[in-house]
Order: sequence, then structure tokens, then C-alpha cells
Amino acid sequence: MTIIVHDKPKLTRRHELEFEIAGLIEEAATSDEKVSPDGLASSILDLIEIETGVTFDGPPMSAT
Repeated sequence: MTIIVHDKPKLTRRHELEFEIAGLIEEAATSDEKVSPDGLASSILDLIEIETGVTFDGPPMSAT
């Protein structure tokens, strides 16, 4: 008898980030405490900054 085990599909970093962002959104949606849209956006931007090394704390693009 032969057992065939298929490899799990490899997730790309994009899929991992989508999963992490979805988790942040789900956590905010199901939390007993109110989460502001600004707070959620801040959490998502923090994650993007950590992953990319790019900071968004500089002046707005419109000011340059």
C-alpha cells in the first residue's frame, strides 16, 4: 500500500501578511472593547512598517 502525502502549498509573504491583517481586523471586530478605525489603521501600518522597514512618520507626500 502506498500513501501519498502532498506537500502543503507554500505561502508567500503576501499571504502571511494578509492572514496577519485579517487577524487584526477580526480581533477588532470581535473585541468587547471598541476599536476606532484610526486605531485599526495604525496597527496595520505598524505591521507594514515592521515588515518593509519603511516608516510613514515623515512629512506628508503632498508637502514635498
